[in-house]
Amino acid sequence: MAAPPAQRRVEILDAAAGVFLRYGLRRTSMDELARAAGISRPGLYLYFASKEAVFEAAVRQIMAHVAATARAALGGSGPLADRVAAALEAAHGHLVGQGEDARHMVELIDTARALLGDDLDAYERDFRAELVLALGDARGAGGLRGEALAELLDLVSVGAKHRSASRAEYGGRMRRGVLAILGTAPPPG
Repeated sequence: MAAPPAQRRVEILDAAAGVFLRYGLRRTSMDELARAAGISRPGLYLYFASKEAVFEAAVRQIMAHVAATARAALGGSGPLADRVAAALEAAHGHLVGQGEDARHMVELIDTARALLGDDLDAYERDFRAELVLALGDARGAGGLRGEALAELLDLVSVGAKHRSASRAEYGGRMRRGVLAILGTAPPPG
């Protein structure tokens, strides 16, 4: 029995994200996208007019998933540092350790910026605003609060992402950074 169209669309976009990551946008064809999704090329065209439309929809789906995961982490229970670390990992850690598959990231990021522009900026602003809300009255290193504290935590997370070869390495670096900034002693080891 076939999946409902909305569910099938999600499945197509999940498969497409992996293809774009592996080959980049320029080297990806509608045939490859259809093959990865287990659908015919004409069938794919029933959902999307072009590979750029597939790419844009895939990025939007990823943004929605990441935002929901980060929001859930920030709104969860437990120590603030743990919630912030989990939210930052959701926001930045999902592509760490992709190895060869990540070699097209510059092209993909540039294309996402060109296609999504203001929406991508709004997504980043919304995440930062939710981080500021979760931080509340917390004071970080040097007495930073609010937006300045959120910006520093965000920068540490991005820096850890670019210097890590695996998601585990990223998680460790980022967690130590969050703990140091929020003034909580990191665990031994």
